[in-house]
Amino acid sequence: MLSATVFEHNDIGYFVDDSEPTLHRYDIANEAWLSAIELEGGGGPPTVAHVDDDGIYVAYDKSVYRYSLDGTGPTHLLNAPDSVQAIHSDGNVLFLNHTSGHYARFISLNKTTNAIIDTFENYVESVHGSSISIDFNRIIGRSSGISPSDMTYVEYGDSGHFIMGGDSPYHGDYPGASRTWVFPNGSKVVDNSGTVYATNSLTQQNSFAGRIDDIDFHNESIPIVLRGDTLIAFSQTILPTGSHSLGYTPSEIFVNDTNVITFTEEASRATGYDAAVVPLTALNPPSPGAPTDPSGLAYTPDHVELASDGTVLLFSKAHQSLFRWDPNTQSYVDSYPLLGSANYIDYSPETNRVYLAYQSGLIRMMDLDAARPDEVPFTSLPYAAAGLVAAGRYLVASSGDEHLTFAPNGSQ
Repeated sequence: MLSATVFEHNDIGYFVDDSEPTLHRYDIANEAWLSAIELEGGGGPPTVAHVDDDGIYVAYDKSVYRYSLDGTGPTHLLNAPDSVQAIHSDGNVLFLNHTSGHYARFISLNKTTNAIIDTFENYVESVHGSSISIDFNRIIGRSSGISPSDMTYVEYGDSGHFIMGGDSPYHGDYPGASRTWVFPNGSKVVDNSGTVYATNSLTQQNSFAGRIDDIDFHNESIPIVLRGDTLIAFSQTILPTGSHSLGYTPSEIFVNDTNVITFTEEASRATGYDAAVVPLTALNPPSPGAPTDPSGLAYTPDHVELASDGTVLLFSKAHQSLFRWDPNTQSYVDSYPLLGSANYIDYSPETNRVYLAYQSGLIRMMDLDAARPDEVPFTSLPYAAAGLVAAGRYLVASSGDEHLTFAPNGSQ
């Protein structure tokens, strides 16, 4: 959801037609297509659109128009110096993002008078793939055309006048990206690398441990992510809680109270998309396979630890298993199947936990005191772990150029 050509307003999804001046509409709650809005006098397909309570705003490349909510009464607002790549609004202020190359470029307009309020230009810290936080008066995006790229922003006052622009404190410490989404409460923003930042400071907060092709929120708090042909549900603390493989690759998703609606591009459809409904209950947590019996198995353990109960823990990457050997009986005891082949593993005698770091950046934890020890999400790193060490009750992980320390509850 929420791109320059597919977006949501008041539980209606809008899809910009790529061949004619039309907005297709989808009722997200009732899971049905509505009648399309024909844009009066449109000379071709819009390149960018935006809808709020006051009207429809459309850019045909550099030329920007305002329409009534039924698509009638076009008013030409202006011709921007560059192609308009995004339109945002906050109350009575309309923002046109005509960022180009290395330059962040914006125009603000009064929606009542259609008069220009202010303009803004900033070199190098361009704002591509933008989204808006009206709670923090910030439009946030990504720089482009320079290496490394960074999270960038433009800040504005309530009057619509621009205050300043800038970038994050890191400049390339975290993965590059090209698109952003602001969380419903406005306090966080995520880019399509899956890295989460605080809106007000652009300090790194978390990671979805993988790329994001689209994202929407259940009850405005639970993230549902589209990653290729897979839907993934996350907790409010950005830990995966379940997933569902679709068998096809949509480009957009919307979420209602009970379902995820996926949209796959289909040129033969009048709307340009096939819509399909997936119950949220289908997004199930992963399950390990059956335990492997290591008796008589020829293998070399990738990691060995002495557990607090005296057993020896033998991690086998090839068998996706944590084998256990009892020195007293000189025999194997119950083994634990794992969810995948972790890159790193370590054990904490103080908490009797096993920590496993995966290529995606996700770290899982296995509590050996539990009646049934299973891997559960513990935390996510911005990059794949380069090392993992249990230090007493804490966990230290190396990721990128950083060493991160986590408390037993997963907090950093």
